[in-house]
Order: sequence, then structure tokens, then C-alpha cells
Amino acid sequence: MSRPTKWTKDLQDQAWDYVENYSELYDHAMPSIEGLALILNTARSTIYLWAKDSDKEFSDITERLMDRQAFVLPDKGLKGEFNPNIAKLMLTKHGYTDKSDVNTTKSPANDMTPAERVARLETLLSIAEEREAEEEAKNKPKPKTRKRNEKKRTK
Repeated sequence: MSRPTKWTKDLQDQAWDYVENYSELYDHAMPSIEGLALILNTARSTIYLWAKDSDKEFSDITERLMDRQAFVLPDKGLKGEFNPNIAKLMLTKHGYTDKSDVNTTKSPANDMTPAERVARLETLLSIAEEREAEEEAKNKPKPKTRKRNEKKRTK
């Protein structure tokens, strides 16, 4: 048999008070399960157990707390009242992510057979060799030529 709960109507009222007045009365930057546990003088795990119990109104309290937290984080983050890195980290608890969805299936090389890839590489190599030869030809020193009116030297 489990231990009797210390859940009371007084604790419920105190919990609602925390969720609604976390900043003004309790000087917390935002509401949290941890802050609620401190105010109610109970363990965080107990808060989660009470939230799962359908006979108690506590699941509504914790859901409201999380909703308020989900609002406060980006709001204060955008206003510069919260460290943006901390706000970003905490928003992951609310389903936000910082991912780039990179789709590599659109590459033309993925649609080629191995033989087509080899042929394409050979073409690209040939183009590169042609450009290299052109560049060498441009940079090659030209032979010196005599001017027309210049007299030939005789011995």
C-alpha cells in the first residue's frame, strides 16, 4: 500500500498562486516545476506524480505552468531579458528544435549509375585539363623578336 499523499486543497491553491504570480510574489524569472516544488516544499518527483493523478486538479496546474513557461521563454528572450542560449535550450522542453533539414536526394549524382558517374568525372577531368593547358599557354613567356629597323650585327 502506498503512503498517504500530503495533497490538500491548501497546496492546490498555493500551486495556482505560484503559477499565476511566480514573478511578483516569488521573484522567479519564469514558472517551473522545480520552483513549484520548492514553494510547496515537496520533491519534483511528487509534483510529477500528482500531475498524473486524474483525481486531482494538479494536471491542469502543471499544464498551465508549462504553457506559461512556453510563452515567457521566447517573449523574454526576444526582449533581451533572458540569455538567448538558455532560452533556446529550455524551449526544447516545449517541442522547439534547432535543426536544418538537409535533403541530399536532389543531387544529380544520386540519379546516375556508376558508369554514368565515371563518364561525368572523365568529362570534368578533360575540361579541367583543357583549362589548365590554356592557362599555361597564357603564362608561357613569348620569344623575343627583333625590331624591323634594327641592324644585324656582323663580326
